[in-house]
Amino acid sequence: MIMKKAIIVPINLRLNRPDELPYLEGLRLAKRLIESLKNLKDQNFTLILPACFDAMGGEGESSLSEIDRLLREEIKGLRKNRTVVFSSLQLQKLREYLDRKNFGNISSLIDLKGFSKIRNTGLLLAQALSMGVAIFIDSDEVVEDPNYLDIACRSLNKPWNGKIVNGKGGFYLNPDGTILLPRQHLWWRWLWDKAKWMNRVWGKILSSPHSLLRSSILLGGNLVLHRSLFQSIPFDPYIPRGEDTDYLINASQLSFCVLFDQRLRIKHLHPERTEAFFRKN
Repeated sequence: MIMKKAIIVPINLRLNRPDELPYLEGLRLAKRLIESLKNLKDQNFTLILPACFDAMGGEGESSLSEIDRLLREEIKGLRKNRTVVFSSLQLQKLREYLDRKNFGNISSLIDLKGFSKIRNTGLLLAQALSMGVAIFIDSDEVVEDPNYLDIACRSLNKPWNGKIVNGKGGFYLNPDGTILLPRQHLWWRWLWDKAKWMNRVWGKILSSPHSLLRSSILLGGNLVLHRSLFQSIPFDPYIPRGEDTDYLINASQLSFCVLFDQRLRIKHLHPERTEAFFRKN
């Protein structure tokens, strides 16, 4: 049976006025990724774009409507068919509907601000569209392998060591094609050298003769979830960062099988950040 596939790309756009949209880094990165999806041999997928308008100048409906219109114009030139944009404008209307139906107690959990909540919104859309598999790719990445989608779905919902594979994670490739993270030089990170510990996990995975294996880490920007998993477990909306590995822990606690596939690789082209950026943010 052929699974209906969704590629979910969360987009965050921070702006003061609608006319700033075409110049935003967030939009430029998203357009670069969407363009790279044309490299895929398999074009049989729905593109879901949950888009957060972090409107510093206010979030009045007229402003949201204009930003939404401009975003759709930008995206339409890249992929016309089977593309779903769910922006802060649709979120506002959904919350109003939930309030009218006396579901106001849960409407605040459906959001586009924050890593966990924007991913959950993507999963809600995937369920509403009856998708069999949801594939998260972050906007600062590009797809170079034409077989990426085939690899993502391979082994999914099939037996592995007596269990059914419910989800998979994969590697980020550095701009030069390597996998291990470069050493971090920010002085305040010496208390927790994230790159050191992640490289230790990646080293074990890379040295394994097996393509599929268990891992203590997942990366949210290269993550594949079967419907059997994402319709049962959301991302924790109260986790501000590290929502991907937290998701792995929660899924494992409920006996779902989420593995790491060392064949599943995507190029990570994060904009360069200085120490001043981290101090500001």
